[in-house]
Amino acid sequence: AAVVRLAGREVVVATGGGASLDAENRELMASSGTVVWLQASPAAMAERVGPEGGRPLLLDAQDPEAALQKLLDERTEGYESVAHLIVDTDDRRPEDVAREVVGAWNR
Repeated sequence: AAVVRLAGREVVVATGGGASLDAENRELMASSGTVVWLQASPAAMAERVGPEGGRPLLLDAQDPEAALQKLLDERTEGYESVAHLIVDTDDRRPEDVAREVVGAWNR
């Protein structure tokens, strides 16, 4: 999936996890605004998705946590290269994560 420029608009864009694999996407993300990586461990992601989560890349996975670790290993470098802020979301409520992100912007 390609990342597109939304000229003149202030928006929050949630990319698919694989968006950071493409160099053009990374360049556009990094130059278009603040990039926040909402980081989670494979165990937390597997728990959130659940056994019937329907995530396409996990449909045939015998071990969803191991599959998520493999995806994270492939994508971490791309995430790190564009992230202006990395927020750990493990064991945190969405409201608390949102407060941290907003707080970082208000500094």
